[in-house]
Amino acid sequence: MRCFGRLYRIKRRWKYKKTNRNRYLNEKTYSEFKNNFMKIIETDYFNEQVLTLKKRFKLIEKDIYQFKNNLVKEPFSNLWLWIYKYRIWNSSIPVWKRSWFRIIIFIQDCIYIPLLIYSKNIKSNVDKEEIKEAFVKVNLELNKNNN
Repeated sequence: MRCFGRLYRIKRRWKYKKTNRNRYLNEKTYSEFKNNFMKIIETDYFNEQVLTLKKRFKLIEKDIYQFKNNLVKEPFSNLWLWIYKYRIWNSSIPVWKRSWFRIIIFIQDCIYIPLLIYSKNIKSNVDKEEIKEAFVKVNLELNKNNN
């Protein structure tokens, strides 16, 4: 988890904006961190899920693009050791947090691999078995691409 160690050093240089009582990284520091250390690997399994959701939510690609640009700033919760759940805005249905998208991501050494994406108004929660199954599928796909 060297990634978060680097982020901790950068965290000392955070600048506080008083809008909405949220902390934001200084844009220069964040872009420097993102360009030098972060790597996002998208898989076909994840892209298939995005395409199925795109039938119902037309602006999902824009939301995911904004999510990628603000990845470290987004609120997240730890599910397991290296698996995190992010919550991103659903601009197709701008209503409360219950309709936001949830992205389950595997993070290790500044490599971000999205496993699952779902909308909270379609599916309330994801079981651990589903996450394990997605992790196995993504792992097989990455191993196939490396060989």
